[in-house]
Amino acid sequence: MQIREFGVERWMDLYENRCELNLAETCVESLTVGELLKIAGKEDALLAEILPMKLTYGAIDGTERLRSNVACLYDRQSVPNVLITHGAISANALVYETLVEPGDHVISVLPTYQQHYSIPESYGAKVEILRCARKTPFCPTSTNSGAWSRRPPASSRSTIRTTRPAR
Repeated sequence: MQIREFGVERWMDLYENRCELNLAETCVESLTVGELLKIAGKEDALLAEILPMKLTYGAIDGTERLRSNVACLYDRQSVPNVLITHGAISANALVYETLVEPGDHVISVLPTYQQHYSIPESYGAKVEILRCARKTPFCPTSTNSGAWSRRPPASSRSTIRTTRPAR
């Protein structure tokens, strides 16, 4: 597989932990384990449960307990249908690996994370970029949606990934 370097992610890998003010961070400030336990009201109970745990890889697809708890968040879901990944990038990559084949037509909005156009492109899809702008709250409009109106026949898959940046 040939895939272009993820420029933003590479830059962040090199510099985000060695700066005084990290203006490139895309996440909220992380909680400490103590803060999380306090919010959950489980400071003492959970600590007693995790102290005897061994620090191993654990279940690759997530523990039965975790997958069960995730499945319970949905009305009609069961444990075998829950797949745990270490982050959204991995989850998105699995979706593209499952759905995209050489010759497929993928439309991705921009700005977005590079994975939404580089990964399908690496699988041989024809990727078209749908450029969005601040003046239209980064949503597709009639003037920038030409790629969608030119989509191929129904025999080919088309996907569109939309995103709305935090304000």
